[in-house]
Amino acid sequence: HAWANNLGLKSFAGYCIKSSQGKTIGVFAVFSKHRISDKEETLLKTISASASEVIQVNYIRDLLVESEKKYRTLFENAQVGMFQARVADGKMVISNNRMAQIFGYDSPDECVEEYIAKEHYVFPEVRSDVVESLNTYGIVSNFITQIRINDGSIRWIEFSGVLSEDRTLFEGVASDITEQKTAEEKLNASVLEKETLLKEIHHRVKNNMQIIQSLLNLQMGQVTDENLKKPLIDATSRIKSMALIHETLYR
Repeated sequence: HAWANNLGLKSFAGYCIKSSQGKTIGVFAVFSKHRISDKEETLLKTISASASEVIQVNYIRDLLVESEKKYRTLFENAQVGMFQARVADGKMVISNNRMAQIFGYDSPDECVEEYIAKEHYVFPEVRSDVVESLNTYGIVSNFITQIRINDGSIRWIEFSGVLSEDRTLFEGVASDITEQKTAEEKLNASVLEKETLLKEIHHRVKNNMQIIQSLLNLQMGQVTDENLKKPLIDATSRIKSMALIHETLYR
């Protein structure tokens, strides 16, 4: 009171400043040298309400800025290519660092400036299939194709994405799977080589058994004694059994 009297203050009013959930987050305090009139009371209530709105707007703005900052950090540092490109001509609109690296560009800005999809597809007709799928289903999932990167070399990529709400942009992610495809090709070549080797071994074993059977049959043709023929017949039967087992194992 002494402080107020020394300044000549006659009245005080406090108005709650509220959050969007209706919670009090502050007080708009007014000191006056005269009694606050009803008209001034209405004005001060309006000011406090406006202050609440301004604080809420700024709070939401700060949240959006923070969210955008987190998204931007995630986008720029992601280990998978992230992009946004025009459906009509394949021109890149947005690219992160990894996307630029995949296509052989030094920076996202260079990728956005120079990238045109039709110039990177090894088989241009593939892009037509992608565009058709986007326009029909609104999505492309795990699509694998060959691309020609900025230095002219050929790489394999896998990408997925969706059509934007206005149906003008293709938004998605991409990965370089060249090493994976190379490993698969080596594995397939190895399997084919082993299959070829197995076929050759089977063919030789089969021929050898047929030769042995033929030799035994020739020998039996020269033997008239039935007691001497019996071991040859038994041997021939055993060879046939071995040949059948070998055939079954091979198949």
